[in-house]
Amino acid sequence: MFAQGMESRRGVMWIAVAVLAAAVLVLVAVTVYYRRRRNSLPEGHWMKKIASVFAGFSEGIMSLKHVRQPFWFAFHTVGLWFCYWIMLYFALHSLDALSGTGGGIALITLVMGTVGNMITPGGIGLYPVIVSETLVLFGFPKVLGYTAGWISWGTQTLAIIIGGVAALILLPLMNKERK
Repeated sequence: MFAQGMESRRGVMWIAVAVLAAAVLVLVAVTVYYRRRRNSLPEGHWMKKIASVFAGFSEGIMSLKHVRQPFWFAFHTVGLWFCYWIMLYFALHSLDALSGTGGGIALITLVMGTVGNMITPGGIGLYPVIVSETLVLFGFPKVLGYTAGWISWGTQTLAIIIGGVAALILLPLMNKERK
């Protein structure tokens, strides 16, 4: 309805994938550059701040070798991201104007929206903006993107709250049965 056609959507999707790939390459280049010049940079330099974020990220990746059951860890991680993707897909399809969006658009929107979750606590405020801007790339109006972003953010946050409360109630009961 609002989109300019399937060919333009595919073109924009490839552009989005290319931008994501370019961002990863830039991050790798910055990391390599920093490692070579780390001792010559003054304290508080922006490169050192970025490098500390990367160091924390790589430390987290390296800690995966200490996981007791790596298969189940990977299985649950993929399952969790699948659930986020399917929630976003259904949120997009809850609006008539977005009901024709495919799984690829939902996946790119999820990846881009995840950046908002990393920047602000829980993505509050920023997640809907990024979702909106991503959907604008596919030819949808900004207001429709904001609506989809808030629906998606709200359902995901609600799912986390419900799951957390259920865990708080059920875990003590399950642990009593084990003793």
